[in-house]
Amino acid sequence: MMAFKEFLEMELAKVSKEETENTLGNRADYIGASDISGCLLNAYFSKKENVEYELNKLLIFERGHIAEQIIEKALKSKRLNYTTQYEIIDEVLGVPVKAHLDFVIETKSELVVLEVKTTNRTLETPYSSWLLQIQFQMGLLKKTAGKNVRGYIIALDLNSGNLMEFPVEFDENLFNVALKKAEALANAMLTDELPEPEEQLYCSSCPFKNKCPLFNQIEEEIENDEIIFSVETLKELEAQKKELDAQIKAIKADIENFFKVKGIKKAKVADYVVSLSADSSFTSLDTKKLKEEAPELYEELIVKFGKTITRKGSLKIK
Repeated sequence: MMAFKEFLEMELAKVSKEETENTLGNRADYIGASDISGCLLNAYFSKKENVEYELNKLLIFERGHIAEQIIEKALKSKRLNYTTQYEIIDEVLGVPVKAHLDFVIETKSELVVLEVKTTNRTLETPYSSWLLQIQFQMGLLKKTAGKNVRGYIIALDLNSGNLMEFPVEFDENLFNVALKKAEALANAMLTDELPEPEEQLYCSSCPFKNKCPLFNQIEEEIENDEIIFSVETLKELEAQKKELDAQIKAIKADIENFFKVKGIKKAKVADYVVSLSADSSFTSLDTKKLKEEAPELYEELIVKFGKTITRKGSLKIK
C-alpha cells in the first residue's frame, strides 16, 4: 500500500503542474518576472529540463497560494477594484516576456502592485530578489499604463501570524538592472550559451547544482565515511533546528500576546518567572548609504573612528 506522504507528493506534483499551465502557460516559452529576480542559470535550466519537485518544495508553493488567498479576502471585503494574476506581455531580444502580477489595484489616479511573499523569519528589509522582481513588474506596467505606478511587497510568516509590508516606489535604475538580466536570459535561450550563475539562499536545494560552476569549484571529493556521516548529520540537525526555531518563535509570540492583552509585565508561571519588556527603538548610522551618498565623509570617518574587526572563518555546507 502506498504511504500517504508518497501519495501526497505524487498528487500535489500533478495538480501543481496543471494549475501552473492553466494560469501561467508553458513557462519554458517565455521570460517571467520571477526568472530575472534570482539566478539566471537556475532559470535557464528550469526552462530546458522537466523538474520533479520534492514534497517540501511543493508545500512551499502551496503556502504561497494560501498567502495570496488571505490577501484577496481583504481586497474582496473592501470591494477594491483589483485584478489577480494581472498579465503583462512584452518581449526582449525577440523572446516573449510575461509578467504575472499577484494583484493590481486600480484607482482613478494610479495602479498599485501587490507582490505577496511568504517567509519564516522577521525581515527589516525585503530581499533584493523581491525588489528586483517587483521593479521589473512595475516597469513593464508603466509602459502600458497611463497612470502612476507604485507597489507593496507583502511578506507573511504563516507560522507566527506576522505580516510585513514594504512600500516600493518605481526606480528606473533598478528596472534597467532587471531589464539587463532579462536580456542575458533571452540571449541564453536563443543561443544556449549558459548565463552566469549567482549565489542564492536556495543554492543548496537547487536541482541543477551539479551542473553549476559555483559547485564545481572544489578542490577534491572526500569519500571518508566518518566525514560523510558528520556532514549528513549536521545538515539533518540544521533542518531540525530550523523547524524548532520556527516553533519557538510561534510559541513566544503566543505568550507575548497573552501578556500584552492582560497588561502583565512580570509573572510566575509554574516554576519560571516570565517577564515582558516594553518595545524600544534607537537610531543607528546607515554606513552603506553614507558610503554611497557621501564617500569623502565616509572615508574621513573611517580613518578617524574606524576599527579593525576580525571574523573567525566559518564552515558552509550547501
